[in-house]
Amino acid sequence: MLAKLDRFDRVLTRFETAVMVVSMATITLVIAAQVCLRYIFNDSLPWAEELVRYVVVWMSFIGAGMGVAKGAHVAMGLLSNLLPQALVVWSVRLAHLAGMLFAALLMIYGTEHVLNVTAFGQVSSAMRAPMGLIYACLPLGAALFFLRLAENFLRSWLTPLGSKRASDMLWTGGT
Repeated sequence: MLAKLDRFDRVLTRFETAVMVVSMATITLVIAAQVCLRYIFNDSLPWAEELVRYVVVWMSFIGAGMGVAKGAHVAMGLLSNLLPQALVVWSVRLAHLAGMLFAALLMIYGTEHVLNVTAFGQVSSAMRAPMGLIYACLPLGAALFFLRLAENFLRSWLTPLGSKRASDMLWTGGT
């Protein structure tokens, strides 16, 4: 089962990394073009700032799942130092479940919001892009966040308690 989780982790990591690389390249190219146009040709792209803003929002939601995988989110180190190992493991499992509940609610309400905005035909001001597409980062990011938390939750049950790997993976994923 751990081998399957490791494979799942690698696939998800590749997807998240590809999205981040494409996003960073897009931001860099659009801002560079905007600066050149503005300062060299005294002209600008009216949609550039809006696109960059929305790409950064998308990156934030995709990055939340990556943060879970890398153990980059805020954790209470004091708790793990004061409590016995078994209680730490249970508190981490509880935190994973609470995070999964939050992510599930964000998926549900984010999807409702995307459907409502799409139904009204709302578009962005400069790009005229459908706002439903822009707000789709809510349920997608929440789904990735949920999957990463579920992966960590499963690992906390599948890894023997006393092992170094167990203590390393209390908050982080398989890598």
